Amino acid sequence: MPESKNKITQTLLNHIHALATTIGPRPPTRQGEQEAADYVSQQLEILGYQPTTEHFKSATSIYHPHIITALLMIVAFIIYPLFGRVSATIAAGISLIALVSDVLELGFVSNPLRWITPKGESQNVFATLESQQVNRQDLILVGHLDTHQAGKIFSSQGWVKFFQTFTTAAFAAFCVQVILYLVATFTLRDWLWYASIPSAVSALILLIICWEANQAPFSPGANDNASAVAMVLTLAETLSEQPLQHTRVWFALTGCEEVQHYGMIDFIKRHKHQWLNPKVLIFEMLGVAGPAWETKEGIIVPFKPDKGAGEDR
Repeated sequence: MPESKNKITQTLLNHIHALATTIGPRPPTRQGEQEAADYVSQQLEILGYQPTTEHFKSATSIYHPHIITALLMIVAFIIYPLFGRVSATIAAGISLIALVSDVLELGFVSNPLRWITPKGESQNVFATLESQQVNRQDLILVGHLDTHQAGKIFSSQGWVKFFQTFTTAAFAAFCVQVILYLVATFTLRDWLWYASIPSAVSALILLIICWEANQAPFSPGANDNASAVAMVLTLAETLSEQPLQHTRVWFALTGCEEVQHYGMIDFIKRHKHQWLNPKVLIFEMLGVAGPAWETKEGIIVPFKPDKGAGEDR
């Protein structure tokens, strides 16, 4: 048993080293991510699987939509006092479109910001292992190939907490700006514009933060998310020797997770009709103390896992 554990550990470390060191940073839609996809495809072939690579279009940065949102809020603030009620109405429209679009973006829903942000080509790689007997359910094991940018907001726990607090405050300020400017379309008052100054300041700070983060170098991603990809590949090797009795297993290595989960969304759209009683297990940052699982994900728009995800059926 110790020898088996040592072998599994070494296999995990070998995959992590190949992804994080040999390949290195893996920006969404770019060469490093493509090389990672090629690597996992080759590894699955070595294990006897028949991997499939599926291509899709994705945004290239998670920050572009929020940069545009901040700019639109600032533009609305500048326009508001120029031509009386006409400019106030225009400012209200710009602010409303920016706010609603950003909320939809955080909720992974198509919106005007997605229509205008730069796009690139990415890919998912997956393979399946049939159950030994009659299939009663599908288990989808997921790890993402791409890595994130190491901006200032991720440089320490303090910066992370500041960013979480600031984004909540900025969202509240943007909501107030929209309300103030909508009121101004009916009753124009100078004080309504002055009351929106905190929103304009918040938009400027958000613009600076996102601009800096968007220029930052990409992480080698040993723990985000090479450790998860390594786990999926190791489980593919382990389960190939002893498939589950009544569960078909999917090994999915997705692209562009760091830009609002474009890869996972594409994978689900393509294959959800094939799944029977599916359970999706997404591995993330497995190199930290654990085991542990997320109870909530997301800033502003929260998402929670299915309540039955931990049930033994």
